[in-house]
Amino acid sequence: MKPSPNTPSAITGDFLRHGTKALDLHYAEDVSLETARDLLRALVPVNALAIVALMAELEQIAPDRARRVAERLGRAWEAGDDVWELLHEWHDQHARGIPVGFHPTATLGMEVRR
Repeated sequence: MKPSPNTPSAITGDFLRHGTKALDLHYAEDVSLETARDLLRALVPVNALAIVALMAELEQIAPDRARRVAERLGRAWEAGDDVWELLHEWHDQHARGIPVGFHPTATLGMEVRR
């Protein structure tokens, strides 16, 4: 069994791989119901845990940044196609060692409070 990712870069890469795979399966015409169920069973609870943990942490240390990220996520979800495009773009960028996110360089100057 492959070890779970336990560094920021490994977690980002793992989620990008699984997220793009899920999106590709969503649009594929020959996907079995069993394959789709297996992917959902694995991804949904893990994604929920990660999103809650990361948004809660971000809100604690950088509330304005957390609000901006949440607003951007909301717009991406409403648009729908932004999710597919962003995941694939970020997957490619991460594979090339380029920072990913809505505004990766903006995080360098984020306000911090605890």
